[in-house]
Amino acid sequence: MRAYPIRPALLRALVLATAGMGLLLLALSAGSPAGASNDHRQVVDITFPVQGDTSYIRDYDFCRGHNCERRHRATDVMAPEGRTVHAAVGGTIRFITGLDNRPPSYGYMISIDGDDGRTYNYIHLGRQDGTAAQAYAPGLARGTRVERGQHIGFNGCSGNASCNAPHLHFEIVDTSVRDPFGSNRLDPYDSLKAAEARGDVPGGSTVAAARPGNGGCDALAGDWDGSGRDGIGWWCDGDLRLRTADGTITDQRLGRAGDVPVAGDWTGDGIDTVAIVRDGQWRVPLENGEERRFTYGRITAGDVPIAGDWNANGKDTVGIIRDGEWHLKNSLNGGGSDHSFVYGRILQGDRPLIGDWSSDGRAMVGIVRDGEWHLRYRLSGGPGELVYTYGRVLSGDLPVMGDWNGDGQSTPAIARDDEWHLRDVHRGGPADRVITLERP
Repeated sequence: MRAYPIRPALLRALVLATAGMGLLLLALSAGSPAGASNDHRQVVDITFPVQGDTSYIRDYDFCRGHNCERRHRATDVMAPEGRTVHAAVGGTIRFITGLDNRPPSYGYMISIDGDDGRTYNYIHLGRQDGTAAQAYAPGLARGTRVERGQHIGFNGCSGNASCNAPHLHFEIVDTSVRDPFGSNRLDPYDSLKAAEARGDVPGGSTVAAARPGNGGCDALAGDWDGSGRDGIGWWCDGDLRLRTADGTITDQRLGRAGDVPVAGDWTGDGIDTVAIVRDGQWRVPLENGEERRFTYGRITAGDVPIAGDWNANGKDTVGIIRDGEWHLKNSLNGGGSDHSFVYGRILQGDRPLIGDWSSDGRAMVGIVRDGEWHLRYRLSGGPGELVYTYGRVLSGDLPVMGDWNGDGQSTPAIARDDEWHLRDVHRGGPADRVITLERP
């Protein structure tokens, strides 16, 4: 990540910034419990909160106020004004300023109660004389659920920050920690460095993160023969190989390199076929060799195409995932989505899952994160409602969902090289069946 240089004038501005925020920020951190840790520089798992080139230093101990009456107790991440700011962890907005009236003296600010039990504060968003729409991403309010990596605001200089040195004042509050100054804060510096080192930053990736391939191939699952049981398949740069549940293998040519294959029962006849998405245009096979073409999403811009029976009418329709935003349609055409929500962080490596794990005929959504499967029982954001570990996703295993035994419930599988490891239940452990299907 290229450095965004800090000039001496900017350092002087930082020393003067954030005066007057002390009372508010103390109110946002609870008193330290007995036996609190003094490890205020421990590294916590976060996504870097600002997109693009940035610069920051260890300024947690810097003096603030007259005669160093208080300390900074945060990290100022320097970046150009208007750069997007993202949630470091998933959680719920507990506090947000300036939505209904002018922002207070400390400016536009979001405070998020994180899923990890800590509170994360994002301060100096937008401009003091600007609008809330220039400070925050659309749709945010107190009580709103946000996902890790989700766009929440715009870097700026509201409050008493200098617009000659726009920056995000980033704080982590942890009631189990007491820092040297008597507050419940963590020094974010090392956690920010760790996030950058492992590439856990907003954007900077493409559709390949969500569909990493296996030797340049996509793993597919579907009921290819109408038997009620799902089979498996490979699509490799236009070569399609399908294996039914009873072992019949067929090969055909479908599409070309750069296309994205999506399997679904488009007609409601109980048989899955493979559609091709090319530069946002969907080519969906119908009866009698007919094909429906329409444009939905921007695949070349990183959108991930998906399909599922979102309304339990027996037919699969389309959707796209745009980073962590899921946009689903109940029809085979372009236009606006019928369901939209934020779940997971696809561009940071989460692998999307679609399946009917509740056996009610309706497709639900999930993600695989570092070998952990997180499944939702509703089309909405929030924490995974069914979580377990299966496979070694970081080692190249490809996660797939399918109804392998015909009981009406989608369960997990992983494709490991040419071996498919199928499970009939939602938990870790050895595969119930291992099937070999070589790539075409």
